Amino acid sequence: MTIFSSKSARAFYDDEINAVIPEDAVRISRELHAKIICGPENGKSIEWGGDGIPFLVDRPAPTIAELAASERLWRDEQLLATDGIVTRHRDERDIAAATTLSSEQFSELLEYRQNLRNWPQADEFPDSPQQRPTAPSWIAEQQL
Repeated sequence: MTIFSSKSARAFYDDEINAVIPEDAVRISRELHAKIICGPENGKSIEWGGDGIPFLVDRPAPTIAELAASERLWRDEQLLATDGIVTRHRDERDIAAATTLSSEQFSELLEYRQNLRNWPQADEFPDSPQQRPTAPSWIAEQQL
């Protein structure tokens, strides 16, 4: 078994598995291949030198835009996760049934959801996830 690295394809090839190997592929050791393929799991990126040999580099820190997108995704997931609780409470209230939430819990839930919506405008956004709005402790018991 011979392992090859192709800079143009940004890929690795095994001559026992791959019938077609790019022309620019260079032979690399199994040890180097094993080290390189574990790099992304350990926060590294794979790059290729001019000679076609791969090496690992530290990943750059995320940009503010990437952090903001990640925080907005988290926020949207939290809103989606609580949609069912809000809907159930409103439905129970509208049909004059006993509600699962107390009126205080419902107000606390609405305030939490508003804080989620306001999170992108906070001074700490997006680079302080520890400052995210905190869900009321009882919400986990209510998930539908």
